[in-house]
Amino acid sequence: MDHHIPPELADEEANITMELPYKSALYEIYTVKLGKKINDQNLKQEAPRNIVNHFDRQQRDFNDAAWYEHSLRDTVADFDNQFSLLKQDAYDGIEETYYNDEYGKNGMKRLREVQNKIITITLDLSNLKNIDNILSNNIKKGLCHLMVNDKLIESWVDINEN
Repeated sequence: MDHHIPPELADEEANITMELPYKSALYEIYTVKLGKKINDQNLKQEAPRNIVNHFDRQQRDFNDAAWYEHSLRDTVADFDNQFSLLKQDAYDGIEETYYNDEYGKNGMKRLREVQNKIITITLDLSNLKNIDNILSNNIKKGLCHLMVNDKLIESWVDINEN
């Protein structure tokens, strides 16, 4: 049985689903880098393979961090507070790298340098550090995307954007 789709939902230009902020921030990087608008609808067709692969890696890192958050939520006492402390500790560790003016509008370089930084820092502020061998480098990289979703990081391209 066919269902009628209202014209505003059928319009490819209409933004019918709200992107997660981390995805929008990645699309902004790709749009600036490639000089053409990149979004969820055209990424696979319009972007070169290395950009699509980059997006897929970032999405895996985000999913790993989201898995980490959701899998521990029901098993760790005071989880929400401890996870907030973890993200704040991560932000404090990457803040100087994030605000480095040398990257200008090069969001790809800024993201890469921030992720390189986050895998080198020890996140000791939260009790979650006591869970052995669970905070992998991929999860740490994914924390960067969770920080975008939480608006600790607004943009990888324009750090002075309001």
